[in-house]
Amino acid sequence: MVHGRTMVGSGIRVVFFLLLLLAASAARGAEYYVDGAGGSDDGTGTATDPFLSVNRAVREASGDDTINIRPGVYHESIMLVAPSQRGIHLVGVVEAGQWPVLRSADAGSHVIVAKDFTGSIENLEITGATDAIGVNLIGDDNGVTTGRVIGCRVHGNRIGVHLMTVGGSRSCDPLVQGNVIYDNSTRGIGFMDNATGVAEGNDIYDNGSGLIDSSGIGISGNAAPTIVNNTIHGNSNAGISIRDHAAPVILHNTITHHDVDGDTVVGTAIRVQQNGGIDFLDIRNNIIAWNIHGLVSQGGRFCSGNRYNLVWQNSGTDYTGFVAGPGHLSADPGLVDPVAGDFHLRSGSACIDAAEPVAGVVHDMDGDSRPMGDGPDIGADEFRPASVPPGGGAGDDQQEPAAMLLQPVYMLLLR
Repeated sequence: MVHGRTMVGSGIRVVFFLLLLLAASAARGAEYYVDGAGGSDDGTGTATDPFLSVNRAVREASGDDTINIRPGVYHESIMLVAPSQRGIHLVGVVEAGQWPVLRSADAGSHVIVAKDFTGSIENLEITGATDAIGVNLIGDDNGVTTGRVIGCRVHGNRIGVHLMTVGGSRSCDPLVQGNVIYDNSTRGIGFMDNATGVAEGNDIYDNGSGLIDSSGIGISGNAAPTIVNNTIHGNSNAGISIRDHAAPVILHNTITHHDVDGDTVVGTAIRVQQNGGIDFLDIRNNIIAWNIHGLVSQGGRFCSGNRYNLVWQNSGTDYTGFVAGPGHLSADPGLVDPVAGDFHLRSGSACIDAAEPVAGVVHDMDGDSRPMGDGPDIGADEFRPASVPPGGGAGDDQQEPAAMLLQPVYMLLLR
């Protein structure tokens, strides 16, 4: 099993996304503060007179207000469902390496529920819902969830981040970006019931308990998200599990070390459970290595659409129900130290300049520009030569403003 807690890329990614949030927060409404050590719920919620509990601040805030949560452990479950609360920003204040921890009020309660949510959940450690969900995002026919979950640590829940619609519309369309999502017992991220949105630049590992629906990312019920620039490794059963007429777009991920072979589970990078007919999936520019199985379509039912993927050293099969597509590579991906959780490319990697360009995918998992050479690289990382500064790339005249980088990839042309 790969232990992603020490992952070099995760630290770089969190710093990058924290910087982006500074620009994104500039135009927000009122500011409230919470301090679990020195606050009082009889206070005014200012920086010098903070509230004690997050729920006290939620009752006070509305519209586009920001709740700044200082380090501490908050045994609370947060509901952002009233119309006045749906634009609130919950922002953790990380100080001297200490994080604010939202721990479920009890094992069977979701930590955060947000309905038709347009705000953000940022820089928080979210845990303790061992029989429930860490972040439950819901859209319905009366509104649309377009909120953001950014820079969080989500672990120790039944499901880390869950996204779904209530009704027939595709009304759950959020951005889940730059998070570390691990040790959730069923799945790290679940896109269900017509959900769309983007999972981008997350480190997703050690999720699942060996049951057939366990996975790093589970996608079902006509959901159609974009999965881009993630590192997905060491999850039980599957890295990405797809079923029930789902239609995800899977781009530039590094998917490795799904290699547990138990009584009811066989480690697979990308598995299509064919209980609903899925004949085509857009699977491009991914590294799929060191799993038991690479790409699997259940029952051998043929599925196409995969191309420009590096598929290598999967101990059982590389393809079942799939065949090698255009641009297929079978070679050592040349990762720095995947066992220790460093999924950056080494100089000379076969992945460098080998990907198919995708309109709108202009950065990698660390925020470095794509491409930096003659073409983009396969996998979540874009190899950066020593001569190129961080964030720079071939043809860059200047850095893009941080707020521009927060635009989710699904707003751009992907196909």
